[in-house]
Amino acid sequence: MQDERILFRTTPDTRELPRLLEGRGFLVRECRSMETLCAEMAGGVGAVVLAEESLESGGVRRLSRTLSRQPPWSDVPILVLGREDSPPETGWKTLEALDPIGLASLIDRPVRPAALLNATRVALRARQRQYELRDHIEERIELEDRLRRKTRELSAADLRKEHFLAMLAHEMRTPLGAIRNAIRVLGLPDREKDADRLPWAVRTVGRQVDLMARVLDDLQDVTRISRGKIELRTQPVDLASVLSRAVDATLPLIESRGHRLVRDVAPEVPAIGADPDRLVQIVTNLLGNAARYTERGGRIELSLEARSDEMRIRVRDNGIGIPGDVLPRIFDLYKQANRSWYRSQGGLGIGLTLVRMLTELHGGRVEAASDGPGRGSEFTVRLPRHAVAPETAIPSEVEAPVVASLRILVVDDNEDSAESLRILLAARGHDVLVANEGSKALRTARREPLAVAILDLGLPGLDGFELASSIRQDHPTVALIALTGYGTEEDRRLAREAGFDHFLLKPMELRVLEEILSSIPSRPEPT
Repeated sequence: MQDERILFRTTPDTRELPRLLEGRGFLVRECRSMETLCAEMAGGVGAVVLAEESLESGGVRRLSRTLSRQPPWSDVPILVLGREDSPPETGWKTLEALDPIGLASLIDRPVRPAALLNATRVALRARQRQYELRDHIEERIELEDRLRRKTRELSAADLRKEHFLAMLAHEMRTPLGAIRNAIRVLGLPDREKDADRLPWAVRTVGRQVDLMARVLDDLQDVTRISRGKIELRTQPVDLASVLSRAVDATLPLIESRGHRLVRDVAPEVPAIGADPDRLVQIVTNLLGNAARYTERGGRIELSLEARSDEMRIRVRDNGIGIPGDVLPRIFDLYKQANRSWYRSQGGLGIGLTLVRMLTELHGGRVEAASDGPGRGSEFTVRLPRHAVAPETAIPSEVEAPVVASLRILVVDDNEDSAESLRILLAARGHDVLVANEGSKALRTARREPLAVAILDLGLPGLDGFELASSIRQDHPTVALIALTGYGTEEDRRLAREAGFDHFLLKPMELRVLEEILSSIPSRPEPT
């Protein structure tokens, strides 16, 4: 190894000594001049052996210049072979001259082989400890660098999350403000109301609740996809139908901002194997972004193009555009650069992260393009054309199921939530009992015959899981429905283990609950 080399500056009477060292296994490099020796030191050295006379005529100065360039951990051992005919004080003066620049030792001549071998071993052991110190220092420096980088990354991540939470609060407060105002309008004295106020307030509250639900659903979907908890329900899909559904979902927003929507869908587009609901989610997010980040009266283009190996869905707008430093990270949650360029338009950036994740789940990719701020944006979703089975007929929309009257227990510690659900279910002819805490609900369940129990999970005291298990023991055939804001896979697993038959997230679609209730016999089990 280069770091173990012994650089030997030979003189006529020391030329046999390198052979002695090589014979004992040392790696020796002979140097015929001080210039050569100093040049070789740059390639790594374990020790230097030289005759005292080599240091004359500027030899000390040349060696000093070379050794001054050593890193702080290095102190090259130097073995000086003293003159055979020089007085002792001459050798000490040589060592004193070398002391500031190196770890020097003096070996008298004529050189005894044992003395040279022993001194060489000691010098190399000292050098080896220096290399160990070097490695330790370098390792520590690397660890400190990694710690500093990680600290900067964590600080940056913490700052991004703070910004994200601030934006999340904004996204929640905005619809809540509209809802509160609608409620205040409903509370105005009759003389200050007009006939249009009630329908307006109902529509306003409905829109804002839907908006909040979409934000929460997107957050949950991102979490579930990142943990591999979402499976696609693949089937033959007509992409033209997907685009129509997405347009229907976003058209109120597009029209409210006065945009013009231009559609260009190729005729007779072949079906692909995909999850239609997730594809609608992708296109809806892209159209929603285009509508929000385009000034009023803008133009939005939606196109579908069939290629030999893929299908391309493109959403283009003439809106605010995307800065160049943001574009490479536009799909990354929490990692976007300064997002203030569109903060005034609202939005968390979750939708684009979800678009990328869902597209990749389908084996495709999504690309973003923009010429910069004020120059509009273009998003292209590329989906592979998988072979699919012949397309089956799509069932037409059916009316809401007719539900027989049921005895239902509603349990929620939020009294407004429980009472509002009671009113809705009672309006549909059901006999509804309400409890706001677990122990009271259990007493009611043991006293009353039930067909259905709708339980919140996060109850104080006796929680929803324990309550469900207890009710199941007393009522083996009762339908247990979890209605909760907790939506992780762990929550779903625990709900199944507790005996729940269905799992619904707040805010729920009443239609979904009605479909569940329609499948339940009207007569509660005998007690």
